[in-house]
Parts: sequence; structure tokens; C-alpha cells
Amino acid sequence: MAKGVLRLTAPNPGPGTADGTNTYLVQEAEGIVVIDPGPESDEHLSRILQLTHGNIIRILLTHGHPDHCTLAPALAASTGSDIWGYAPNLAPFALDKVLGEGETIGSLTAIHTPGHSPDHLCLSYGDGVLFTGDLVMGWASTVVSPPNGRMAHYFQSLRRLLSRSDIRYLPGHGPPVETPQERAWELLARRMRREAEIADQLSKPVTITALLESHYSHTAPTLRGAARRMVHAHLLKLADEGRVATTDGGETWVSVESAAI
Repeated sequence: MAKGVLRLTAPNPGPGTADGTNTYLVQEAEGIVVIDPGPESDEHLSRILQLTHGNIIRILLTHGHPDHCTLAPALAASTGSDIWGYAPNLAPFALDKVLGEGETIGSLTAIHTPGHSPDHLCLSYGDGVLFTGDLVMGWASTVVSPPNGRMAHYFQSLRRLLSRSDIRYLPGHGPPVETPQERAWELLARRMRREAEIADQLSKPVTITALLESHYSHTAPTLRGAARRMVHAHLLKLADEGRVATTDGGETWVSVESAAI
């Protein structure tokens, strides 16, 4: 993946995880750092321990979603290593150490990039390599799921990546992204287009269900729930900006200008 970096893929393939969660083993002078140990799996735990010979000095979480982190307590117990992440973290267990915005530990520097989740970190490494967790992936766009996922924060985090000069992204799922600036812009532009399309339909009251049919009618049934949450996330962003409002507590939405007429 990069000098001193090995990737393992956890055995949790699915429509939301591609081939599975990517676990990265990063060689430091004093031992190995594990980024995103993945979901609970005896098989995956055994592979990590076999490849590292148990010489793990710390575990880093890009964020606290279960498919990225729930193996961490078992791995920590097996190796005596601490679990690090951004606080407050969504993981269903306590962190041992907090890794703050801009903080460097070993060869990795934390970049707080909320949007997909409020605790999301990217980790800068070496000469232009960025571990992007679920913020940017090559195989699919990121799901922004309210209430913890915030579309406005997602926009801000993508723009932050566009201000950088990374040359390779190592994401939480799927293969490396070899054209990082192009991919980050592609994802941002896609979301901006979708936001504009949704806003254009709100000259009269429209339900989330109707918006879902307009924009995601060909989406596979397994991904319809995620698509619905994405539409909702866009609406909440527009509402925070004072552009739209709900007429019934969250299902039906209309532009503020139209509602005032």
C-alpha cells in the first residue's frame, strides 16, 4: 500500500463495505500500529496477531462505527496496546487515549474530518499518503446518515482534503485511490448537484419518499435505506441554511420562500 504499510481485509463483505473493512498495519520503529482493526472476528484477530507477532504498540480508529472498531478491545487485550481515537468517540467502548486535531503520534498525524460521523479522523502518513477511513473511497460514495452524519460537515471535510496535496488515499473500504484530488472533487461535485436537484423540487411541499423515488429509483433494495438517509441529510443541511423547512416534523419539506407565499 505504501512503504511500511500492509493492508488486511476483514471478512465482512457487503453492499456497504465492499470486500470488507480495510485494516492497515503500519510499521513504526518500536512496533506496529493497527489502523481500524475492523469488526469482531476470530479469524481476523488471528491474522492480525500472526502477521504482527503480537508486536502492536497502539490501535488507531478512524471512527467508531462497528465495522471499523469492534475488534479493538479483543486486540488490545491480546497485545496490551492502547486504543486511540477522536473524542467523543462513537465506539461502544471507552478510548484509552485521545488523538486530537493536528496531533502527531509516531509517523501519523490526525486530521479531524467529520461528516460521515462526528468523530471521523483521516491520518496523514509519510510522503503524501492519507488514510481516509470512510470519508473518501474509490468504489462508492460515502453515506451521510443523520443524526450523527452531517452533510454540511461532509462538504467541509472534502474541501479540506482538496486544499491538501496528498498523492494517494488508503480508504476504509475498497482499493487505494490513486487520483485523490480528482476523486475528492468528484464526490463533492456529486453532492452539490444532488443538493441543487433536491432544492429545485421544493417549490411545493414534497415528501422524502417522493424525493427518494425521483433520485434513487434504480438503487438496489439493500441500499434504499442508505439513500433515504442521504436525502434527509441534504434536507437538514438546507434547513440549517434557512432555505427549506419541514411542514410535518420531518417527512414533508418545502422551500422557505414558497412557504412564505
